[in-house]
Amino acid sequence: MNLSQVMTRNVQVVHPDTTLRDAALVMRNANIGMLPVVDGERVVGILTDRDLVVRGMAELRDPARARVRHVMTTDVVRVYEDQEMEDAIDVMGLMRVQRVVVVDRQERLLGVLSASDAAVLCHGDTRAGHLYENIAARAVVSTGV
Repeated sequence: MNLSQVMTRNVQVVHPDTTLRDAALVMRNANIGMLPVVDGERVVGILTDRDLVVRGMAELRDPARARVRHVMTTDVVRVYEDQEMEDAIDVMGLMRVQRVVVVDRQERLLGVLSASDAAVLCHGDTRAGHLYENIAARAVVSTGV
């Protein structure tokens, strides 16, 4: 199955100069934990709820003044719209991430694919189970649990 058929389109985005407070409000209002950070048509990073806490609050940044660019993750895991679902699952498992941005070959944002979307679409497929195993392994390494 091609990613363009299954990704979530029309995703909420923020600009690198958006304040942390405004970005947090977008996340709250849309009930999401990740925002692609877009400058023009290009993805320049992602902002997660974890970024807000670990790099924002823990570093005592003023949410009304600090900008997304100060705390965003710049090493963006991305896949291309013309790739197959299996390729995206492999990338997510290898990189141990729960969400990837989907871009075109000119690197313009087209959507987002989440691990839960992949799991639902691949119900009964062993790759979906491996994806969650890899993500769980990352959580254990990150937390020491």
